[in-house]
Amino acid sequence: MIRKAFVSAIFLLGAAHSTIGAQTNAPASTAATSSLNRSLTIGASHQRLSSGFGTWNDQFIRLVWEQDKANLINAELVHGNRFNESGVLGGVSWTRVLDEDWYGNVAYARTNTGLFWPISQGSGTINRKWLEGRKLVSSLALGFDESRNNYSGRWASLAASYYAPNSVLIGAGVRANVTQPGDVHTLRRFASITWGTRGNAYLSLSYNGGREGYQLLNSTAITDFASREWVLQWKQWVTKGAGLEFKAFDYRNSFYQRAGAEASVFTEF
Repeated sequence: MIRKAFVSAIFLLGAAHSTIGAQTNAPASTAATSSLNRSLTIGASHQRLSSGFGTWNDQFIRLVWEQDKANLINAELVHGNRFNESGVLGGVSWTRVLDEDWYGNVAYARTNTGLFWPISQGSGTINRKWLEGRKLVSSLALGFDESRNNYSGRWASLAASYYAPNSVLIGAGVRANVTQPGDVHTLRRFASITWGTRGNAYLSLSYNGGREGYQLLNSTAITDFASREWVLQWKQWVTKGAGLEFKAFDYRNSFYQRAGAEASVFTEF
């Protein structure tokens, strides 16, 4: 049950916010495991944009460190090149198991330059397990982001995930956001289904769609617009402690379309 808490927390944080915490969104095996979850992932992504916005090219390194059965740290360092700008993002999240039913998560990320990422962003999540076998997890998250162009956001998210038979995890939720300036209120919905077990393979399909409060395209800001994104993810263990991970992205709004892929290698220790 402790392993479920860790994975579900990261899944829900990733759905609510797409930076820190999003790197692991697969369900844990329902079988107990005595090994600690510790891994290092290195990879890169490439995405092409329409409407003359060029390409996105990111390189990243991600660390998962389970200190003990009650504490899990995720950290990442990303170099991004987007909208003809470059920047570096560093982020960390901490998941803490409080008891058999409750656990929480806090996350924070900061960037050095570039309008395409916020200067800083953070979130806090509280989670509760329900039903026999604690197969249902509900989550409440609060978060913020501050940009370099006087835009900012405050958001709240409600979500739930269910560990179904045959190693399937189903998740869904909503996120309400208030953006300044202009006091713009937006709502997004997200959902995900994942199949697999740790040590073998995971296959996941996720969706999020609705309205966004703002997005900075170079020095131009677009506000209160509709968008949606699909992400297909496959994680495959090649040996007992190492493997490959692939993601495919398809994002669309009324201003441009973005599609591409991410590839990475990981090792466990």
